[in-house]
Amino acid sequence: MKNHLANAPISDSQDCSTMWSERRRPVPGCHYPTAQIDVWRLKDGAKITLRPVLPQDSPLLGNLMSRLSPSARRNRFHGAVNKIPAQWLDRMTCVDHEQHVAFVMTTTHNGHELIIADARYFVNKEGSGDSAEFAVVVDESWQRRFDKPGAYKYEC
Repeated sequence: MKNHLANAPISDSQDCSTMWSERRRPVPGCHYPTAQIDVWRLKDGAKITLRPVLPQDSPLLGNLMSRLSPSARRNRFHGAVNKIPAQWLDRMTCVDHEQHVAFVMTTTHNGHELIIADARYFVNKEGSGDSAEFAVVVDESWQRRFDKPGAYKYEC
């Protein structure tokens, strides 16, 4: 079975060049799902944003993957991966928000956006189309910060 979440070839329907302009803005017919953005604040004051991934997140997602331990990267990609190739990152950040859906959690660190988690699924339309793959990874330094009652509050 192909691992569509990392290294599967991009089909015509997934090709970012047909979905996004060079300015990285949606082109007609491909709208960024802004209604799916959510923001909350942790008790320690950290502001967290959950949002759909964007094509320009490629370097930020690469930074997240490089911060993971070798064991965490192996678990995420089902094999030993030291450095995530740029082509994989492009595939991971260029999604159609239908067959391939991906969300990131971000925060700000030293004035720069930082991806601290990535979650995604890919519906396998080959064959019967009734299967999917999913993946979730959380920066190890951020794990277990959300699992206590009252650990965060929504900012509406």
